[in-house]
Amino acid sequence: MTGVDIVYDKIHFGHDPKWSGRLGPAEGSGLLVCVACVVEMIESEDIASVRKSFALSGISGVLKCSPGALRELLSQDHRVSVRFTASLLALRMLHTVGDQATQEKVDQVLVQLLLELQSELSYRFVLEEIHKQLNDQLNMKSFLPTFTFLGNLVEAVPNVAQSLVTQYVPLLEQLCSALLYPDEALKASVLHVWLKLFGTAGGLAAQSLPPAIRDRVCVLLLQTLANAGSNQLINTCVDLLWLLLQIQEAVSVLMSSPGDLIPCHENQNLRTNNEQNLSQNQEQQSPDQSPLPLILKKLLMSGDETLQATSAKCIAAVLVHSPSQCSTPFIKADVPEFLFDRLAGSSSSGLLWPAYSCLLLLTDNPLFFSQCHSVYGIESLVRSLNEALLLTNLDVPIQGLLLLTEILER
Repeated sequence: MTGVDIVYDKIHFGHDPKWSGRLGPAEGSGLLVCVACVVEMIESEDIASVRKSFALSGISGVLKCSPGALRELLSQDHRVSVRFTASLLALRMLHTVGDQATQEKVDQVLVQLLLELQSELSYRFVLEEIHKQLNDQLNMKSFLPTFTFLGNLVEAVPNVAQSLVTQYVPLLEQLCSALLYPDEALKASVLHVWLKLFGTAGGLAAQSLPPAIRDRVCVLLLQTLANAGSNQLINTCVDLLWLLLQIQEAVSVLMSSPGDLIPCHENQNLRTNNEQNLSQNQEQQSPDQSPLPLILKKLLMSGDETLQATSAKCIAAVLVHSPSQCSTPFIKADVPEFLFDRLAGSSSSGLLWPAYSCLLLLTDNPLFFSQCHSVYGIESLVRSLNEALLLTNLDVPIQGLLLLTEILER
């Protein structure tokens, strides 16, 4: 390696000059890059990780500063492009890579490279290799970095998401099966992939997702969220739930999945008091009822105001889709009382607005009044309005006053 140029002197002399170029932001001042040297360095077991890492940093810099330059070199022969991609994939799968920083750098360059190439052939190659590795690997936990990489790739290159949902159903099934593995960090990394699949490009890829896969994701998400213990997993579950609740068909599945399909994991012994309450409520709940209202109630009972607000937004999203059918399970789960509790303890517009909205939607159901929720909650509502009137966003107190009016008129 000479200076900062990305060549390896010991082998560079044997490479065809067509695989080298001076790439950089300004003509004549960029790095001398030899694609053949980079590929051989990555593939060689006799070259230290620090040298490989240096070369990867150089390639990453070229991809950032000189869009199209590396693609022009690689376009001379698609086989070299595939080999370059394959060498990066092989490097990230090596257990001898060791340090996390190097693996993250490999992943970064892979995502940048695929974004640069914009090649359907390259996308298919990467997805097939991941699918093959999942089939061959017995230790699912070792694939946590791979799922993280796949999620980042789907987010950065929307065409990969489209290829995945339309051409790689077996890989999607593996992503579902991985959610049954007990490790929470692994589950979070898998849900990260689903989160990006449903959220990328405005959800266009999700529209092509086979309905059977989408429905399975819904059921597995409920199971995972009902038993989640770590903040990372809970937050990822809730983010995905919010996206699914924008899809009418998904709402139907989430609200119709019976509670007996959402078992608690037998190895999960450590729970918060709220989670213990949820477990007790699930025992009292009819097996043919959806656990979603109880799960969202658990989030309302948490001490995290962000989770409380997201829970209220999710409840509102369900009710908007089908208020007449969906409101009864939430009322029977005493969700209105906990929404009123949240009103009493918050001055945040981010929580007050969705809580007001949920309660307003629930007032359309006569059960809301016959079970005296309005009687229990009126004091909290009035107290929250005193706080809401101090906010600069006037839409919040207006929503609260609409709720108060609806209650008083009954």
